[in-house]
Amino acid sequence: GYPIEAFTEIEVKTFLLEPRDILTNMKARAEASHKGDYGKLLVVAGSRGLVGAAVMTANTAVRGGAGLVKLALPETIETQARSHLIEVMTIPLPDRDGMLYDDSIPELRKWRDWADCVVFGPGVGVSDGVGEVLREILSWNKPTVIDADGINNLATMNIGKLPDESIITPHPGEMSRLLNKGIDKIQGDRINTARDCAKRYQTTVVLKGRNTVITEQDVEYGNTYINPTGGPSLASGGTGDILTGLIGSLMVQGYTPQEASVNSVYLHGLAGDIISVENGDEYLSATDLIEELPRAYDTVKTRYMWTEPFANLMPFPIWGEARRNYEVKGETPI
Repeated sequence: GYPIEAFTEIEVKTFLLEPRDILTNMKARAEASHKGDYGKLLVVAGSRGLVGAAVMTANTAVRGGAGLVKLALPETIETQARSHLIEVMTIPLPDRDGMLYDDSIPELRKWRDWADCVVFGPGVGVSDGVGEVLREILSWNKPTVIDADGINNLATMNIGKLPDESIITPHPGEMSRLLNKGIDKIQGDRINTARDCAKRYQTTVVLKGRNTVITEQDVEYGNTYINPTGGPSLASGGTGDILTGLIGSLMVQGYTPQEASVNSVYLHGLAGDIISVENGDEYLSATDLIEELPRAYDTVKTRYMWTEPFANLMPFPIWGEARRNYEVKGETPI
């Protein structure tokens, strides 16, 4: 047989996510706590015609447990957005033709010290003015989650290292623009593409798609994770905004970029799987995920109970159009 050294001396850096990983990262809330203990998230999102992206991102951040969430958006769409927001506070910013631009910065800057983390990008559009707003936010040196048009603007800018503890969440098309690399090549080598991007921007990368890849900021010493949850039911506009809002929410609650990315990606995919099993792959809208996240969280927390060392944790993948369910202790999965 093989000597034990063949297994113990090889440093493994790529892992398939399992429920135990999510459980290990979960943070219990103190009995005597208040909203200030769970962070302040500033979401900068939206433009004319893309109000929904801003609304979904902010509402998901609330659902994910952030203590306080403020949504900064163009003032001409603020009234429209506010009709879909209850817990989220809004910050109307000066805009030009429904988009953020240079003159949005002074008002936005007032909230720099308030925010523990910034989410930037869903629905903001692409322009020189929006790029200047992104440049301003990056100058704050706060943890920043960049998604969607935030990434598309970043791809046009000469930006090196992103602020510490930041995260970017590209899909293959956005990654293509970031690295000037063909989508076929990206999809043919997703792990190394994510690592190249992490090295380029010195940040945590979430490369979305079938089996989302999460790569830690420190490519040399950090790990890479492959997510097994989620499937074709998530191929619907807005599902990425839900993921971004959840990542930002966990970041302000004290999760590391790795923990926030891993837990968000896994639970987001599991929520999609639950809906897919019950309703079919075709009948999911992005907002359904917001309502299903608590059940995904509870599924991981209660079905994979803490044991030492997770002796009863027995995940069995059941692949049907990329669905993944689990069987535990002989029970029928959800």
